[in-house]
Amino acid sequence: MKYLKSLSFRTKAIVSLILLALFAYSAYSYVWPKYIQWKEDHEVQIVKTKVEKIETFGSKNRYVYYKTKNSIPADVLSNHFVTSDAKFVGKGNSRLVELSVNVYDLNHINNSPKRIDVVKLIQKYNQDYKLGFYSTRDYTVNGRDYLVFSITNKENKEDKKEIALDVDTEQIEVARPEDKLMEQAKRSNKVFSFFYTNLDDILEKNGITTSFYLSYDKNKNGLKNDSFNFIKEFPEIFDKLEKGGQIVVRKGDYNDPEAIFQDMRHWFAPVGQDKLDVIATDPKTNEQTPINTYQEYKKWYEKHRDHL
Repeated sequence: MKYLKSLSFRTKAIVSLILLALFAYSAYSYVWPKYIQWKEDHEVQIVKTKVEKIETFGSKNRYVYYKTKNSIPADVLSNHFVTSDAKFVGKGNSRLVELSVNVYDLNHINNSPKRIDVVKLIQKYNQDYKLGFYSTRDYTVNGRDYLVFSITNKENKEDKKEIALDVDTEQIEVARPEDKLMEQAKRSNKVFSFFYTNLDDILEKNGITTSFYLSYDKNKNGLKNDSFNFIKEFPEIFDKLEKGGQIVVRKGDYNDPEAIFQDMRHWFAPVGQDKLDVIATDPKTNEQTPINTYQEYKKWYEKHRDHL
């Protein structure tokens, strides 16, 4: 104490602030548990997304090639590519206590992503609710991109609702019901799949997986460097696809089934041929039908689907 009395007022003030900070930290540590990263005690799991590559290409830049590591699945919207970082606490049915999304601008792909603290935004939106699940779905309406989250009343677990986050403005609104977005969902469903056609056969035989996205397994026969227009026109994309990752279609107006079908006809036609002559085959009768447009394929599939 005599030592403290001999110090100047300024020094005393600095010492007092340091002691106050130490006290505050001790109190914080006591009230808020300190968790370590997911190890043997399984108290917390931290999932951080590492983006290795994002690139747009093709007609109107409608296609996105991306590769991520250790991540929650990414959301590819109309104008944004979104990844998530999350923290889960507890054993068994763990609680999501932190969630941030990293938003990349697909129209300015070289810009750094912006980070949005979702938990903080939800607390600001309505402090009576907490984040119930990290994400349920996403959608694009009138060129605006939304992520949908489920929130739960802190006092009543039965009181749940869905909210939509505009990733551009960072504003929250009531989410649109899924039935209002069914047409968009149908357009997004397996956009690269053209079952019972020679186009689908070519892709499968050459190690290309088609569904909601395109991926490539070079161990399945493998593609020759000059096999198709796709390899000749997008060699860098193909080189990346060989090392992993996937190709998806942007949502909204970019997700045009006719444009995608025509692109696929061109991409996987032999080099020197503008478009593949697509043939649909009825597996029951072996009847073959030439297909020139997506609408023709859609009508053919609907007509034959009962026995496909």
